[in-house]
Amino acid sequence: MPTSTPTPDLWPPDTTRLLQLFDRTRLQRGRAIQAQIISLKRDAHGASASIRGGSGVVYELVVQGVADAQGAPHYSALCSCNIREKQHYRKE
Repeated sequence: MPTSTPTPDLWPPDTTRLLQLFDRTRLQRGRAIQAQIISLKRDAHGASASIRGGSGVVYELVVQGVADAQGAPHYSALCSCNIREKQHYRKE
């Protein structure tokens, strides 16, 4: 995962920042996942969570707020699930 130092306005994300970075469909999917969270641990760089997936399989998810080389904010996510190993989310 990127090791950029988080900026105060990037993490934790507020509603305005989330609406700027993510489209509505992605935000709705994220809200649906909230009910599946088993545990959540926050730190200065992001958060990690254990999430109950289909058939009771537990996945680990790590999300970090980072700034790219140009200083533009985005979130990097790593999941132990088989479908997506690494995603960078940024609303274009």
